[in-house]
Amino acid sequence: MLCGEEENEVWPGLGESVQEETVSTWKEASGDTLAQVNWAIEQFADTDDYSAAAAQLFIWSAIDPGTFASKGGVTGYTSLMGDAGVTVEQYFNNITDASAAVTAATAPVEGSVEFVEGSTPATGTVTAKATGASSGTLTLTGATFEDGSSSKTVNLDESYTYTAPVAAPGASTSFSGTVAGTVKGYPAEVSVWGVADRGDAQKTLLGAGPKEFPWEFSGQARVDVPLPPVPTITTKAIAAVTVGDDAHDVAIVKGEVQAGSKVTFEAFIQKKGEKLVCDDTNKVFDTKNSPIEISKAGEYTSGKYTTKDVGNLNWIETLRDLSGKVIGKGECGAPNETTVVKPLPTITTKAIPTVTVGDKAHDVAIVTGEVKKGSTITFAAFIQKTGEKLVCEDANKVFDTKGSPIEISKAGEYTSEEYVTATVGNLNWIETLRDPSGKVIGKGDCGAPNETTVVNPLPPVPTTPPAATTPPAPSTPPVATPPLATTGADGMLPLGLGTAGVLLAAAVALLITQRVRAKRELKTAEQIAE
Repeated sequence: MLCGEEENEVWPGLGESVQEETVSTWKEASGDTLAQVNWAIEQFADTDDYSAAAAQLFIWSAIDPGTFASKGGVTGYTSLMGDAGVTVEQYFNNITDASAAVTAATAPVEGSVEFVEGSTPATGTVTAKATGASSGTLTLTGATFEDGSSSKTVNLDESYTYTAPVAAPGASTSFSGTVAGTVKGYPAEVSVWGVADRGDAQKTLLGAGPKEFPWEFSGQARVDVPLPPVPTITTKAIAAVTVGDDAHDVAIVKGEVQAGSKVTFEAFIQKKGEKLVCDDTNKVFDTKNSPIEISKAGEYTSGKYTTKDVGNLNWIETLRDLSGKVIGKGECGAPNETTVVKPLPTITTKAIPTVTVGDKAHDVAIVTGEVKKGSTITFAAFIQKTGEKLVCEDANKVFDTKGSPIEISKAGEYTSEEYVTATVGNLNWIETLRDPSGKVIGKGDCGAPNETTVVNPLPPVPTTPPAATTPPAPSTPPVATPPLATTGADGMLPLGLGTAGVLLAAAVALLITQRVRAKRELKTAEQIAE
């Protein structure tokens, strides 16, 4: 025990009553000063006399520096101690210098536990902080450290990795951390013993000694796991087809898709002049019984639908999640969800109307509308003799270009090859238009007016030969020529007789030739008529 006043008296004696109180302020001493007094009492009060005396002087100088200085300070007291005063003053100076490092120990006044979310909601870092402390025990609730533990001694202001349970999409996970520890040091208070019969003039101090001050701070974190973005679905239906062609739709799915989601397609026909509507009354295609199961974003093609009507084919695609809930659907009549169904091209002809048997005849096909590149035209001709029934079949086919079709890529007029007629009657043409696959998309009718060429017979040949022409008589009689000498050769006539015979023979030969030719031409005409 050391005295807190300048009187150098210790315990006042037996039989006198005393009082004790603990004070945190005394004679306006600061908290750090009281801590230094505690330190000096704890360190030097029970040591040698020199140290105890030096500690006593230090306490007076700290508690009541004004009075201490008025008494001459440390020299004013140590000069009274004789030779021991030098040693006590040296100790006093050492204690004073060392006390400067002592401050009052209290629990940290500021602290926190902070969580920083990592790249995924399940991981991150946790940092414990506390003013006035360097380490503590960090305990996690609802999360663990990397080593699987939930509590460990940590350095304050240093980050540690945590792992928390993963919440379901749309839910949240909450976890917390508490950091706790102690601060060890000298308190800003002392125990004061006062002598009852002498009042406050004499007080004895009892140091509190070092203490441990507990502290604790907490922090909480909450991780909200968002729902995955709702996937979207759009389409790019085939833009246009010709009636009779196959049409399809392509669904474009974007975003995060649950495995087991399904895509279905529907198609509705809107004929020319009809109101835009997509309901059961005009539905022509539906894949609800054969949905496409998907697990990721991408493009998905519907089944094929063979068009039957000209107009707009309006597609609607539907995306459903695993539970069957509709999470995306197209709109009736949207531009990218419509296929224009065009009519087939048409083909007619204007055959050469009439020829004479033996002349050449041909047909001209007239194609209108939209034609696909690679389409072809072929021609066939069928003879219908006078009095026969109108038919166009292999039995009376006389002309066919199927071995040399005309390839076309646009509308226009296309002329067939020439056919040399051989029979009197009606030559009935049939033209055929095929698409690039060979499918017949247009064909003429047997016996149609513009598709018939009338084959007339040849003009009649005269049946009576022309009268023979008698050569005119010479105006002067011929001069008699003496007979030639007989050469003895057989068959030779005299010269005068031979000339007359030759002229007569020539006339007879001409008449015979004309008759033979007339008969021959008549016979040929009859054969052609047959």
